[in-house]
Amino acid sequence: MAIQEVDPLKYGDALQVYEADAGPKFASIVRRYLTSLDDPDAGNHDQTFTHYLGRLEKAEMARGTVDLHRRAIRAFYRKFGMAPPAARGWEFDSEAESRRPALDAQLVADLIAAAKDGTLTARQTCILALTTIYGMRAEEVSRVQERDLDRVGCRIFVRTAKKGVRRWFWLPEEVQRWLQREWPETNANRVEKAFVSIWGQVLEIPRPPRTGWHAIRRGLVVALKDAGVPEEDRERFMRWKVKGGMVQLYSRPNVLVGAQGEAPARTEGDEGSRAYDEAIWQNHPWLYLWR
Repeated sequence: MAIQEVDPLKYGDALQVYEADAGPKFASIVRRYLTSLDDPDAGNHDQTFTHYLGRLEKAEMARGTVDLHRRAIRAFYRKFGMAPPAARGWEFDSEAESRRPALDAQLVADLIAAAKDGTLTARQTCILALTTIYGMRAEEVSRVQERDLDRVGCRIFVRTAKKGVRRWFWLPEEVQRWLQREWPETNANRVEKAFVSIWGQVLEIPRPPRTGWHAIRRGLVVALKDAGVPEEDRERFMRWKVKGGMVQLYSRPNVLVGAQGEAPARTEGDEGSRAYDEAIWQNHPWLYLWR
């Protein structure tokens, strides 16, 4: 598990590489953990790692945040070919315990209206178009390159995060005109900050905790379900590799964020062509808003 396994990288160098890929938020989580270790290269870290997460929880850190630390630290080790430490006895039920906000349709409509009337910058509008139409994660938006946009063929390639299925999507005319001609180099952290900025420019209500681009992603899944789109079509469109679990989880957000604030949610051929996701395009709840 020692960092020498990825020589010539040392921990400081590895953190720089990790930060460039995952962003400063996750790098700071890993840095905090490594700093707490007396000897990062010493033996099996399972017990140390378990005690570390326990201290975070005793310090009244939310369990969902503690689990985020657990996942970020393990991802760091895996990235450099090291066996990640395991948290003995740690269990976190993301469905029962985590906060899963989703934006309601009216709030999404308000954001899109602000983009179209010039309230938002061209870059903000571009990001909003990608997230509301394709439910793209911040990391996926940050990966978009000029070569991924085929205007002649009317399609866009989505480089998925979290081992999802990378694929082409049909690119409707309504969306094309809002997308940039050049794609600046960026990272997920900057894309997330764009959401915070957009919220402050457009909405007068405080932004609820954990409400970012992922709340739009959840909102899209819920809206597609309400429109009667079959689960298989939703699953394929959202690029999930594992069948069943994720589409059901995303279809059940536990917080609904609207113009009046937040409230508990109700619980209930060619891949680049329009025809490939026909059920989606016939029922997409927000595509028409971009006309």
